[in-house]
Amino acid sequence: MPTCPNGHQSGSDDWCEVCGHRMTGAGAPAGAVPPPPPPPGYGYP
Repeated sequence: MPTCPNGHQSGSDDWCEVCGHRMTGAGAPAGAVPPPPPPPGYGYP
């Protein structure tokens, strides 16, 4: 049974069934830093 980063046991291996946290290994490697958000107004004329 997978364990989420918060320590919960979950029957699902992509999202924690207890807290909804994304499980490590389901996409980005553990410790990966997400990209920063785009600057305000980005994509608008």
